[in-house]
Amino acid sequence: MRVRWLSRRALLLHATLAVTFPGFLALGWWQLHRALGGNELSWAYTVEWPLFSGYSVFMWWKLLHEAPDAPSSAQASLPPPEEDATELGPGKDAAAEPARAGARPPGRRPAEGAARQAAEPEDEDLDAALEAYNTYLAQLNLQGGRKSWRRG
Repeated sequence: MRVRWLSRRALLLHATLAVTFPGFLALGWWQLHRALGGNELSWAYTVEWPLFSGYSVFMWWKLLHEAPDAPSSAQASLPPPEEDATELGPGKDAAAEPARAGARPPGRRPAEGAARQAAEPEDEDLDAALEAYNTYLAQLNLQGGRKSWRRG
């Protein structure tokens, strides 16, 4: 019990609450005075800031009583990740890797049932484009450069 309240994570949560809770209340008080002074929009903020203050207490309590390393139920139900180009290493190609049991070929969509596969014929152009894009991404990953939206 003591570890829950005095761990490094818990102390960070306490410090965050110590700043956010009174800060949000002070902002609500400030907006109340602005609203009483004639600012119509401030009436909405007068209600909103105390709600944020209450939400900060709720999240503090929830995060304090949650196991920090326990996977969520959504993560626990996911299958293990498929091998991708990042795991291949330098100089290796996804097509050259031997197929593992149960692994799908690069650029292919996972099967979603026999009925859906029969209803939707595969689009070879889409698969070829997806495979080319995945190869491009694998090459970018191997370069290891800093990500940037700018070209050149």
